[in-house]
Amino acid sequence: MFRYIFGGKVLPERVDFSLTPHEIEATTSERSNFKLKLSIQRSQIFIELNSETEFQDIPTLRNGILDFVRQYTDIFGYLKGYGYDVEITSVILPNNEHIIFGVQIPELETDALNRPVQDYPRLVELTNNLRYYALRLALTDLNLSVKYPKDTGVFCYRAIESIMQFFNEGDPADSESRKRAWESLSRKLRISVNWIRMVKESALNPRHGAPTPLTGDERVEIMKHTWQIIDRFILFLKNNEQDLDSSTYSEL
Repeated sequence: MFRYIFGGKVLPERVDFSLTPHEIEATTSERSNFKLKLSIQRSQIFIELNSETEFQDIPTLRNGILDFVRQYTDIFGYLKGYGYDVEITSVILPNNEHIIFGVQIPELETDALNRPVQDYPRLVELTNNLRYYALRLALTDLNLSVKYPKDTGVFCYRAIESIMQFFNEGDPADSESRKRAWESLSRKLRISVNWIRMVKESALNPRHGAPTPLTGDERVEIMKHTWQIIDRFILFLKNNEQDLDSSTYSEL
């Protein structure tokens, strides 16, 4: 058996959230059996997972553990009308290697140097402009896409929809008006329909109540697509809403 020990916390830590030890037995999609024991004391999470096979994709495993714990905090939240959040902060692997999970997505952090606007005060200026409220909404959803792995596609696509509505000159609920807005976004920001479709398809089932499992690599690809769309929108705003030059920016 391969043994994994996860640690984390229930937020906010000022609440005393405790859960008596709970054990389950289950089978992975590859038909490998595992046992999982969850205990939460004073908002500190302890999880022991014993598996017949070794897990190679630790980020995806961590996301699954996060979702597993949230089902319990969501039940208490429903019963009491509270709002809880969950962090899984570390894991000890079967070889005793101790990993501390960061708050970043490494692949996005690598791309950070390519962000079109590195000037934090300038970004604050843009988001404080009420005309650019769509950017504020989009950045909020990007943050949520990092925090809630299972719903990454939903939050990423909603961020893109906020940008689309910026270009909507008619009724936000009118399908023809939205169609023209999508066309405007595509033309002004040099973004193809296929680039957006990839994110849209990842959101389709989850946003209609049918969650679709994502691997760590699939999730990163969705996020990278979305971040680049937001990059283009910020460039557009920074340049006084001028269409991006086709000689400088190739179509995504």
